[in-house]
Amino acid sequence: MPKAGLAWLSEPIRLPAIRSARFAKHQRLCGASAFDRAFKIGRRKTGRHFAVHWIASNDLQGRLGLVVPKRLTRTGVARNFVKRMVREVYRQSDAIKSPLNVVVRLKTMFAPGDRQVVRQELERLLANLE
Repeated sequence: MPKAGLAWLSEPIRLPAIRSARFAKHQRLCGASAFDRAFKIGRRKTGRHFAVHWIASNDLQGRLGLVVPKRLTRTGVARNFVKRMVREVYRQSDAIKSPLNVVVRLKTMFAPGDRQVVRQELERLLANLE
């Protein structure tokens, strides 16, 4: 009985390596003191769902901190979704290029149908940080 051959009729396609979308440690704001400085000394913009606090960084690269309270988002799935959305909007904004420590704080939770409106609000808040 002959053995089965390869199922593919052509050679495998070589795909380029995918760059990791993770935020490295040097891109994340860590430690309570860094968050406190942004909250107490930094400037602030607020919207309906988010508050953005920022302060000049001592480094050449800015960092992002996230505050997503459990009292607003009961499940880990919801918290992780909000964090992923904020990180993606931050990556696409000009704020990532500036040497600022930015803290994005969720003020009120939003309905799943409002994602596009919330995303636009976040884009507006992250635009033109000085």
